[in-house]
Amino acid sequence: MNHQKNILSFTLSDVRNYFGISQRTLNVCGRSGLTTLQDLLDYYERHGDFSHLMSAGRKTREELTKTCIRYIHEAAHPASMEAMLKFFEKLQQTEPISPHQLSPLQEKALDARINKIFSALSPRLQNSLMSLYGEIITYKNLYKLIINREESIRQIPNIGRKSQSELVKFSGRVRDDAYSLIQEEEAFIKEEYFKNEVTLKLSLSPDFMDGLTLPERGFLLFKILDKFLNSPLHFNKVRTLIIQHRMNWFLAYSPLSLNDIGEKTDLSNERVRQIERDLRQDIPAIITRLSPLIYTLPEIIEHYNIDLSKDIVIIEKDIADRINQAENTQFTERFIAKLFSLLQSHTHTLICEQFSFFQTSCLIKKELVEEFDFENFIGSFNTNISQRRNHDVELDYDDYLLQFTKGKQSVITHRLKQVCQNLILAEFSKQMSFNSYGKIVLHRNVKMQLWEYAYAALEHFKRPSTLNEIFEVITRENIMSEIKPKSLRSVLIKEKSHFICFGRTSTYGLTKWQQEYSSIKGGTIRDIAEEYLKKFNEPKHYYDITNYVLTYRPSTSPMSVHYNLSLNSKRFKSFKGGFWGLIGTEYEEVKRKIIPKDCYMILKSFIESSTDVKLSEATAYLSETLDIQSPQIRAWLYRKIKTGYFMLEGDNLMPAPQKSV
Repeated sequence: MNHQKNILSFTLSDVRNYFGISQRTLNVCGRSGLTTLQDLLDYYERHGDFSHLMSAGRKTREELTKTCIRYIHEAAHPASMEAMLKFFEKLQQTEPISPHQLSPLQEKALDARINKIFSALSPRLQNSLMSLYGEIITYKNLYKLIINREESIRQIPNIGRKSQSELVKFSGRVRDDAYSLIQEEEAFIKEEYFKNEVTLKLSLSPDFMDGLTLPERGFLLFKILDKFLNSPLHFNKVRTLIIQHRMNWFLAYSPLSLNDIGEKTDLSNERVRQIERDLRQDIPAIITRLSPLIYTLPEIIEHYNIDLSKDIVIIEKDIADRINQAENTQFTERFIAKLFSLLQSHTHTLICEQFSFFQTSCLIKKELVEEFDFENFIGSFNTNISQRRNHDVELDYDDYLLQFTKGKQSVITHRLKQVCQNLILAEFSKQMSFNSYGKIVLHRNVKMQLWEYAYAALEHFKRPSTLNEIFEVITRENIMSEIKPKSLRSVLIKEKSHFICFGRTSTYGLTKWQQEYSSIKGGTIRDIAEEYLKKFNEPKHYYDITNYVLTYRPSTSPMSVHYNLSLNSKRFKSFKGGFWGLIGTEYEEVKRKIIPKDCYMILKSFIESSTDVKLSEATAYLSETLDIQSPQIRAWLYRKIKTGYFMLEGDNLMPAPQKSV
């Protein structure tokens, strides 16, 4: 009977190797307060099985049932009981594990187990141990207690007989956990340590982490936080609504205003705002408690394949999609960046979180944040880029950055320039760029008008173009697909400072081309004729006018010019002999004389005796020889050319062959 009593007082950790109890099963029993063999047998006797034991899976239930049946069977045989007792006593006589035998991970995992056991001790014993070892109870602190229980117990103040018994049991449990820990696989230790720490730091229930740490899939940190943030056990209805709809952390929830949430919860807008403010402070503070885990288990972060050695880390959509798909969550890039910034606060800082306009979620090395004001830089840049611009604006990159350096720094390093460039390109690439000289170019942001699109089309053609050609370019690019040709024509005619038209042919060009090209002039034939006549104080023959018009309208003819002049009696007036002048201009009367019959022969002889006689030279020669004014001579010459007595080869006048007066 004494043998049985002694054996029943052993902890499950003491008997685990004898009965083949796994660490997972021990953890399940510990959560439910089953610490000794007696506790386990009492539960089995009351319930008949372990189907209702919290978090106990099929294998755990089978292990516990086999343990109870085996003990009941061996307890019926005194020889078996004596052998069992000797096994356990021998186990207790073994030297305890030294702290120096533990790896850093094993030490932290063991301390986590100890604190879990410690939290279940009586308040009296807890206070006694803390008065001796401080608030943090570690295996190093307890090692002396485990080696020499009797001597150490005497050093603990205010401990009675009942507490002494509890302390012996506690030290035995710690000793057994140290032994079992060094025999466990590293992957199992990591998983258990992660579970215990997350449960402790986030104040979770013992079964919260079940199924949330699968070694082959990593530590599922985002899955854990998703369950935590959406748990009604941790946040009431108001706080849950704010977390889901106001923090911009979840893709699955649309934004709600303060008023929307106030109506759903019967709270004022101000009260909702206060709760949101507190949550924005409290939740990051809670998550930050997990940061020590990263030092012990760096693979928690490494698992997500994000290179935190970079000066700037931008959490883009593809990263968020990969994480959400792997862990079946719906977090935004902003939350993912927020989490990494909290866990890596010793190396990186999340910037511009307070700016609602700033959509880029990025982390920047802490050392750079300490020497450059990224918040003011982005705020100022957003102000500049939001201003109305009718044209592109250039900014000197280095000079602009110097405004936001901290301290006495007067030089912008290449490293900082690269970070700032990546940052503004990620956020503002549609509104700005860098040119080949390294300057910032703020793009025009005022919508282009129809005349500007037409101007760009003609710049593209680099030649006078028809209305249909210009219209096709504008509509083909879907720039202004709803415009009509009639509207385009009106704009081209109205904007005279930018466009010229060529007669009534629906052909248009740019006004500036008239200065750039000597062969281009806008307007109708009448406009060109009027311009020519304004240069002189005497009427001009329509052949002279035609020669001028041909410079700009090479396909016209003298008859076409004469016809255009005769149609507009309000601008032009005719004179005898095919001469034309301008209405409103006073001209001296041309004194007409009779041209002698031998004029043809005089001119022919002059041409044949000279070389390359131009029309103007022939006119001057006859005018001086015959004492007749040049307009009358020029009219006579044009008639002779028209009737075939003379002909023009280029600018040279020549007698027509086989022609006589």
